[in-house]
Amino acid sequence: LAQLDNPLKAGATWWLLNRASNEWESFDLMPELKDRGIYDPSKIVLQEIIAPDPASVPNNLPPVAEILKLTGDPERGKVTSQRCQLCHQIGGIGVEVGPGLDGWGRGQTAEVIANAIINPSSDIAHGYDATEIKTKDGKTIHGLLIKDSNPFIIVSMGGVTQIVPGGKIESRKKMDRSLMMSAAQLGLGAQDVADLVAFLKAN
Repeated sequence: LAQLDNPLKAGATWWLLNRASNEWESFDLMPELKDRGIYDPSKIVLQEIIAPDPASVPNNLPPVAEILKLTGDPERGKVTSQRCQLCHQIGGIGVEVGPGLDGWGRGQTAEVIANAIINPSSDIAHGYDATEIKTKDGKTIHGLLIKDSNPFIIVSMGGVTQIVPGGKIESRKKMDRSLMMSAAQLGLGAQDVADLVAFLKAN
């Protein structure tokens, strides 16, 4: 599966590399993975992916309390939610960089949902802290670290998954902000946020 171009490839690769550098280390699988074209550190070309900083876009939305006075339309919110699928799964569609949103909104207050959309860095879900990797050739990669040992595996916005050999890393650290784009960055207005809240509460 790790050799095939299909949706299971990333998971299969993670499984192989995780075992090869831990429980199966005594089997010395790395040469075999290299021969099969699954993992060859010398051939890996990394892509720079920087998550835009929410602070770079002014938040001109009214206070959450004012937004929640608007009547949200869940059907319009469903359409708007397609923008969220770059990092979240909704109805089985989307990418799992952030937590799945099916049923999440039903257990939250409208205020919590609206604040998560407007200020995503104010309360980051457990296990979804972002990591910044800086490579020795000057690239920066922001994403969710799903394998925290050499070779490292990081998933960025849109589901871009990269295997990063430890020898290519200059530094890595936890980020102090979310990978999620804010409402302002996504171009959402107050009514858009109200619609999205209504959809997530009903979903």
